[in-house]
Amino acid sequence: MIAITFRQADKDRAHQEIVCKLQVSQKNNCLRVMFDEALRRNTQMLKEKEQQEAAQMQRKLQDPEKEMEALQEFINTDRLPTFDCAGIVLNCLFCRFYDMIHMLPDSCKGLANHCCPSYKHVITTAESASSSDDDSYIDLDCGVFGSCHDASDCLELAMEVSEICYH
Repeated sequence: MIAITFRQADKDRAHQEIVCKLQVSQKNNCLRVMFDEALRRNTQMLKEKEQQEAAQMQRKLQDPEKEMEALQEFINTDRLPTFDCAGIVLNCLFCRFYDMIHMLPDSCKGLANHCCPSYKHVITTAESASSSDDDSYIDLDCGVFGSCHDASDCLELAMEVSEICYH
C-alpha cells in the first residue's frame, strides 16, 4: 500500500512538472509574440518619423529663404542612428545577442567593445557571411552567451542593459 501511494505521488509530481513546463512554454510564446509585435510597431514608428523628417527637410530646401537655415540645421545636428532601448532590452531578454549588438548606437560602441571584445568581428563575419551561401552560423566569442542558460539570468542581464540605456 505504501509503495503504491509513493508511485502515485511520483506520478502526481511528474504531472505537475509537465503542467508547469507547459505553462512556462506558453508564457514564453506569448512574450515572443508580444516582443515581435512591439518591434514591428517600433520599426513602423521609426520609418514614419524618418519620412516626416525627410519631408520637412525637403520643404525647407524648396524654400530659397530657408535653404541655408535647413542646411546649417542638418550639419549642426548630430544625426546618430535612431535606436530603441526597449528593443535592445527585449533582444537581450530573449538571448538574441546578434540582433541586440546591431541595435547598439555608435555612442555605445566603446561599451560593446569592452563587454564583448569580438564585437568588431561580428560585423565583419556577418558581412562576409551574407555574401556566402551559408549564413546560418556566425562565430561570436563572447562571454555574454554564458548567461543565456537560465531565464532569470537573461532577465538580470536585460535589466542591466536597461539601466545602461536609461542612464
